[in-house]
Amino acid sequence: MAMRTRLFAILFWLTITELALAEAHSPQRVRILTYNIHHAEGVDGKLDVQRIANVIRQTGADIVAVQEVDKNVQRSGTIDQPQTLAKLLDMHYAFGGNLELQGGDYGNALLSRFPIKSSVNHLLPNTGSGEQRGVLQVELELPQSHRLTVLATHFDHRPDHAQRLASAEMINQRADSIVDHPVVLAGDLNAVPTSSVLDQLGSHWNRPSQEHFTVPVAKPTQQIDYVLPIRPSLNVNFGLRVLETHVIAESVASDHRGIWVDVELHRKVSLDEPVSRIAFGSCIKQDLDCSILSTIAKDEPQLMLFIGDNIYGDTSDAEVLRAKYAALADKPDFQRLIASTRVMATWDDHDYGKNDGGGDFAFQDVSQVEFMNFWQVPSQSPRRRSAGVYEASIFGPEGKRIQVIMLDTRYFRSPLKTGAQRVGGVYEPDDSPDKTMLGESQWMWLEEQLRQPAEIRLMVTSIQCIASAAGQETWSNLPRERQRLLDLIRSTKAGGVVLLSGDRHWSELSQLDESFVGYPLFELTSSSFNQIHARGTPTENAYRADTKTYHQPNYGFIEVDWTQSPPLVRMQIRNMESKVEIEKQLR
Repeated sequence: MAMRTRLFAILFWLTITELALAEAHSPQRVRILTYNIHHAEGVDGKLDVQRIANVIRQTGADIVAVQEVDKNVQRSGTIDQPQTLAKLLDMHYAFGGNLELQGGDYGNALLSRFPIKSSVNHLLPNTGSGEQRGVLQVELELPQSHRLTVLATHFDHRPDHAQRLASAEMINQRADSIVDHPVVLAGDLNAVPTSSVLDQLGSHWNRPSQEHFTVPVAKPTQQIDYVLPIRPSLNVNFGLRVLETHVIAESVASDHRGIWVDVELHRKVSLDEPVSRIAFGSCIKQDLDCSILSTIAKDEPQLMLFIGDNIYGDTSDAEVLRAKYAALADKPDFQRLIASTRVMATWDDHDYGKNDGGGDFAFQDVSQVEFMNFWQVPSQSPRRRSAGVYEASIFGPEGKRIQVIMLDTRYFRSPLKTGAQRVGGVYEPDDSPDKTMLGESQWMWLEEQLRQPAEIRLMVTSIQCIASAAGQETWSNLPRERQRLLDLIRSTKAGGVVLLSGDRHWSELSQLDESFVGYPLFELTSSSFNQIHARGTPTENAYRADTKTYHQPNYGFIEVDWTQSPPLVRMQIRNMESKVEIEKQLR
């Protein structure tokens, strides 16, 4: 009986722990309003704080950045407007005074339904005889352990952009100093979306995809008021995305219309937490429909692996490559996925820059810089200073560790041997001992990774590894290198290896028996995200483990059941509707 009680207690604790983790990672929806209230004086000449409070209340906003706020100023009856608004709306508040006026202070305020953890006011750059402006930095404590910092500001209004540009630079620097939770910029920027000011802010903040007019208040024709979330970052444990934007219809209470934005905050999985849902895929034409990425997001993967041909760059021009990355970044489906999911990426030939390109591609170093910039590899990362884009991470505690190894099969690869055209292409196996797939530095690194303890290892290779040579690009074209990989897995005693690949524009499952590495080795190929294979039939593959191949847009999905010992791994190819087309279960 005592043993049964202990087992029940353990199972109960595990269930509560899993529920707590799920709640901590559930998204938090927040409505943020920015409103220049013109010290509560309406266009009808009436000074009415209650009217402003009524307008704010009707929006249902959780957080309000307020500009042109008076505190104990004679013109507004020496009322403490931020305190009064907070009391009327039953909200917390912070105030940042930027200049003394008529016996009181004038500046910005922030109202919040959530507790305020800290607030500090920074004066913005001020040139000439301009009115002193500022930015109020407020950190909020949200439910489910979320945190959010709002930068509430009001930029200079004069025709010359110089002061606004200086303010934008300072705002960007403030954002750079906040790295452990999301940030939102809200306020009257006195600049239209096409201005140089918004261009400068665009390096850090998600600019609106369309204008939402806020002035003049009677019949608005321009937008100068904004709620701008920080750009989604791929290398932090949080994400944020915009759901919808609206302009207040009220046109009397102030000389601006307020604008509110619904945002969704996500906590991403950290390296310390167990991972049980992983999506992956390859080959995405940035100019085509990318809705499959939203399908993936609905499956709620904790980790997303972009395994190559993430754009079709195919260029030696850095600006062209940058523009194509930007086209992908601007896709709402892409933004939705990366906002909620931790991301790792490697490249294949098309995002590398040259079809079937290898180590002889002269543009490779410039291409690597663009890759690192787009995938937001931190400036201090060693990857910025080494050749190639390979990386590895281990997720989860002992007993539930998943190692993800992202190989680079482009930067170092020797030229391939060509011959007669076959169904898959012109490439033939070449066993020359001086040819390499990974290069010596990556081989040494890979051995170090495989000696790290882990229960499951996902090894990503942008091109297929197990598939037999049939003219296409594959590890089988360099059989010595392929054998070296298999020997390394065996010699390091690296258990739990599963290979993931793309490139082919169809999906299939391949397998080597236990004679190669000491246990059956599987490779799941997923391709393409949004392209249909023109020929419609796969190349010959003697190692195909399932007779079915899938040639419509698809992605790979891996589920790990850690409650079983050893853990059960489900490897799947899913279609546009998230229906399983190919599946393999293994331990």
